[in-house]
Amino acid sequence: YVTKPFQHDELMIRVWNILEKKKLRKEVELLRREFQDRFGLENIIGESRELVRVLEKIKQVAPSESTVLITGETGTGKELVAKAIHNLSRRASKSFVSVNCAAFPEHLLESELFGHVKGAFTGATMTRKGLIEEATGGTFFMDEVGTMPANVQAKLLRVLEDRTIRRIGENKTITVDCRIVAATNRDLAAAIARREFREDLYYRLNVISIHVPPLRARRSDISLLAQHFIASYAGREGKQLQGIAPEAMRLLLAYEYPGNVRELKHIIEQAVTMCTEPLITVSVLPPQVRETAWEKLDETEESLASATAPSGRPRLKALEAKEQELIQDAIDRNRGNLEQAARELGISRVTLWRRMKKFGIPSK
Repeated sequence: YVTKPFQHDELMIRVWNILEKKKLRKEVELLRREFQDRFGLENIIGESRELVRVLEKIKQVAPSESTVLITGETGTGKELVAKAIHNLSRRASKSFVSVNCAAFPEHLLESELFGHVKGAFTGATMTRKGLIEEATGGTFFMDEVGTMPANVQAKLLRVLEDRTIRRIGENKTITVDCRIVAATNRDLAAAIARREFREDLYYRLNVISIHVPPLRARRSDISLLAQHFIASYAGREGKQLQGIAPEAMRLLLAYEYPGNVRELKHIIEQAVTMCTEPLITVSVLPPQVRETAWEKLDETEESLASATAPSGRPRLKALEAKEQELIQDAIDRNRGNLEQAARELGISRVTLWRRMKKFGIPSK
């Protein structure tokens, strides 16, 4: 406002300032959108068709306000998907609040989600907001929602239906405004059949579903992920690593990854920590990778052919030649002692014998 009487110049300055503020707001909004487009998906690494489908769906559903249910095995990156949805949404400037439902016993989970007032139960020495209330304006992410107890499920259903909560020990309802995103590694349909999960809650959560495939279903992403983790951990450890030796990469491509991307991340962290060479070699891979991957190689030749290089078979033949050389060198160094050679290679003697038989390497 401008007080009367006013000068013409003063009025012009005020108008100019208002216009400049509007221009600045537009520039900030443009920068915010550019940041979202550039960085919203940056932590989800991969180029496989399976992952591209997930990324496309994230971009499609992020602008909406609909509830999302993310499914997938442990370690596939469900929380990364939830964060990407938040970062690409209109709520990106507000909080992303998360909770792992499996990490709390029943009575503590209820308090964690909905809050409590002072004296509501033993140990409630002060009034405390719940996480759902803390997420107002932003996104609330519930991981492992399939472990939620029945009484907490009922209270969550109310949040989804009328967007209100009631703190423990209080009759007053509080309106909340947050987008709900949930994730589970369980089969909720089977849980409903066993009466462990409410069917009405399932339909409220499953407005939009996104399934994150296991790492073994997108093996062509393993190399990209491994290189990403190497860069991260090598920087942390102050090491100059050039990458992964072909024989080590072959084992990484063959491994099944029951722990998915999270397990690969831990494998690379260990390998980088133990590595003293320019390249990560077989010797610094964890025993479970070396042992089980060697045994799986015969079963995964076709997938390796497509995952190692565009040329496929020629590249695979080169890797097989390298593997044969690796085994022969280990046998020669140990003067034909297969037990010692197997120990050096990080595999069992039975596995070594199978590989020798495949490549026609005679035992001495």
